[in-house]
Amino acid sequence: MRREVNSADELRAIVGEPDRYVANKVKDRLSPVQRDWLAHSPLGFVATTDARGRVDVSPKGDPPGFVHVIDDTTIAVPERPGNKRVDGYRNVLERPHVGTLFLICLLAAISFGGIGLLTASRARTTEAVSGIMNFIMLPMWIFSGVFFSSANFPQAVQPFIKALPLTAVNDALRANMLEGASFAALTPQMAIILGWGIVTFFAALKLFRWR
Repeated sequence: MRREVNSADELRAIVGEPDRYVANKVKDRLSPVQRDWLAHSPLGFVATTDARGRVDVSPKGDPPGFVHVIDDTTIAVPERPGNKRVDGYRNVLERPHVGTLFLICLLAAISFGGIGLLTASRARTTEAVSGIMNFIMLPMWIFSGVFFSSANFPQAVQPFIKALPLTAVNDALRANMLEGASFAALTPQMAIILGWGIVTFFAALKLFRWR
């Protein structure tokens, strides 16, 4: 079915109203949780637009803490030697409106990268890789709260569910973004994610052989 939408009211009538946590997430100043987020972020993206409205997104990265919080409404992002295009800075001079996104999912990416590397170290064909990855990921998709709450499963399997890396990633992201949990409060989940990354990477390095 095709339907043309021409106003915000028509769009809202189709989509509905957002949850109050989502509706109230936009603030005009940094909260303590957001300051903590910036202090632990090794990667960010800065979005700008030029005078013609064309969008540019530039990655910014350094060790965690590279972004300096000047006050509750101002942050400073350092510039490192690069390709010298300075598209974002030229855009800011034309239209001083900037959007930023800072990520802390690097640890999860490393963890699942280790799982993928371990899988590749054991499989000899692409079909085998697909089968092994489905065997590994399917339980996590079912148990880790991706599609429905993991609390619905029996108490006897909860320790197994909590030990899965995808469960730790989901719990950490939800607690931080929806409940405002600090990174210190997320230490158990971060430890599980890091543990999976270390174990799988070292196992893959031990087992991998070029043929």
